[in-house]
Amino acid sequence: MERAKRVAAAAQKAGIQHLVYNSSGGADRDSGIPHIEQKYAVEQVFREAGLPTTMIRSCLFMEEFWKKYTRPSILNGKFRFSVQADRPLHLVSTKDVGRVAAAIMRQRERYVGRAIELVGDVLTPEKMATVFSQVQHQPVKHQEVPPWIFSAAAP
Repeated sequence: MERAKRVAAAAQKAGIQHLVYNSSGGADRDSGIPHIEQKYAVEQVFREAGLPTTMIRSCLFMEEFWKKYTRPSILNGKFRFSVQADRPLHLVSTKDVGRVAAAIMRQRERYVGRAIELVGDVLTPEKMATVFSQVQHQPVKHQEVPPWIFSAAAP
């Protein structure tokens, strides 16, 4: 939270007219997920500082599946993910988040003080594996794994 407070102080000192913050989908709904709860706490820091802020509450980035700790296994036919095969997930492309942020910045007066939930496709891990298979022209199978594996693998 200290970093958020420093950002807020620097923004106030600079006299910014609009801060667009990429938060997390469902941040205001007591998810119990530490990463999401932290994003909501940052939102509160910006609000309490009185900054003219718009929150973009985006969901899981599609690009997460193309990082160096996920991509190799997908290319080798195994989509290891910590979610059940039939559970729908909300996904969004970082390019789409950027486009929305740009539109928000062009229309500051319309969006200051608002929080915007942003989602794109809704896919199950099983469907994602099917799409990976089609794109790669080789079978990719979803394999459910415990979530702690991703925490250990991610930098």
